[in-house]
Amino acid sequence: MADNITYSIKKHSDMLFNFVYRILRDREKALDLVQEIYFKVLSKYENINDKNRLKAYLFRTAYNMALNYKRDNAKHKNRLESDFDNMILNVPDTPDIILESTERRERINAAIEKLAEKQKEAVLHRFYNEMKISEIARIMKISEGTVKVHLVRGLQNLKKHLYNTIGKERL
Repeated sequence: MADNITYSIKKHSDMLFNFVYRILRDREKALDLVQEIYFKVLSKYENINDKNRLKAYLFRTAYNMALNYKRDNAKHKNRLESDFDNMILNVPDTPDIILESTERRERINAAIEKLAEKQKEAVLHRFYNEMKISEIARIMKISEGTVKVHLVRGLQNLKKHLYNTIGKERL
């Protein structure tokens, strides 16, 4: 038991943190919540029927706990931050470019926040955690076809929101 769960914690910890962080937008709370997620999973480990689906169980638990935290702490508005810097390579550090990049990230984050919950979850798993459709389906407990529908609709809605805020010429 200890080897399987330890391996899983090491293997998925960064991805799990990034996923929780994208939902909460608070680094410290995301770190705390990931720890709580592991404690919860460890305490329920013996009751998990299919130990091979531990990743799906981890991410489903993470999603539920993060949403519960957001719901319970709705009065605390979190700042919009993003890890898009990891995706942008070789950008000169001129003030104009930094300001434009920051503004663009904020608009993208705001557009993601406007998505329906299932669309948002699917988009975050697919494009931020780089998961396969089959993995997302297991985590969300829906069919692969339904995941694809959520992704297509989520991307359409993102494009619509971004078109309204950034403009067609900059998309």
